[in-house]
Amino acid sequence: MVVIAEPATAPRWREIDGAAVLAPSFGLSDLNDALRRIAVRRVDPSASSPGRPTQPTQSAALTPRPDAGRPGGIAASDHSGRSQQRVADAPGLASGPGRVPDASRAWSGQVIAVTGGAGAGTSTVAMAIAQGIAAQPGNEASTVLADFALEGSLSMYHDVRDVIPALPECVEALRADPDGGAHLASLLFEIDERGYSLLLGARRARDWLGLDDEPLGRTIDLLRSLFRTAVIDIDPPLALRGAASSPELDRLFAGTRLTLRAADTVVVVGDPSLKSSHETVQIIRRVVEAGVDPDDVLLVINRAPRSPRARAALAGSIASLSGDAAPATSPLYVPERRGLELVHRVGAHLPDALADPLAAAVLARDRAGSNARDRLAS
Repeated sequence: MVVIAEPATAPRWREIDGAAVLAPSFGLSDLNDALRRIAVRRVDPSASSPGRPTQPTQSAALTPRPDAGRPGGIAASDHSGRSQQRVADAPGLASGPGRVPDASRAWSGQVIAVTGGAGAGTSTVAMAIAQGIAAQPGNEASTVLADFALEGSLSMYHDVRDVIPALPECVEALRADPDGGAHLASLLFEIDERGYSLLLGARRARDWLGLDDEPLGRTIDLLRSLFRTAVIDIDPPLALRGAASSPELDRLFAGTRLTLRAADTVVVVGDPSLKSSHETVQIIRRVVEAGVDPDDVLLVINRAPRSPRARAALAGSIASLSGDAAPATSPLYVPERRGLELVHRVGAHLPDALADPLAAAVLARDRAGSNARDRLAS
């Protein structure tokens, strides 16, 4: 219970289990702080008591950097070494001020697009893939997770209080300086508990109407130049085609469209429910219609049944209904994991039993694709 009352009466309200007492002149930040303290106490009852004031705490998994001024008034983050050193060492960047990806050096990281229907666990799978890849030997500080969904949720999953800087600030920075790889690196958060960097997404769906294709595409190119692996959480592509589309819809789903165009692997996430299975088939078809090769699609069945027979029946149904768009490889089955909700609440390290198989499947596909490209080149 949150009570609005004069400060002098606060002790009495706390005696009858008032969770927080706000003065009549309270502001939005006061209300947010009170609700945050209540949420912390529910997750960790020992964190505080209603009668004892607490200081807002950041999740241990998130290491935001102090803001520093940028040209054009864009807030940036001082990464005190790691991200800035990554810019200096990135093999796809030319040297000197205003560096840009150097096409002549023919190096770029891989892009992993992760999509799926509502409630299928798409963002959880994206986070697990990023964590699993970052944990591989040689991949330290070389994996980024980016939120390109229409209404991004990764800020919530990482306990971000002020969702700035994020993708809109990145696009604005690249408008002012199209060659600003260092600007992008300074807009990332380091998720130390999971080993990857994080680019937050748009705060509201309407923000996408102000994000142009050129700086968005440039953002993806720079992510590939700065990191070995960029995992991008996106919405499923629209079912609308041809005359049914509109400039506004095209702009709203630009993140999905541009990411699919750049992706080396597209991970489609579904679950065994009837509705999700039907939706998964539609998403697979739309992904292929968007120009993705079925060989580059990896199907992940989240909360999968443990019975081999049930798994085979589910995979067979999705494959037959997908027709020519069916992925060439068998689905990856991810069983139900208890306690994930608490992990999300506190922003802790995801279970290795969840992250490692997902990362291994994605990396195996990337190696197979690289070998095939090498054979074609020779």
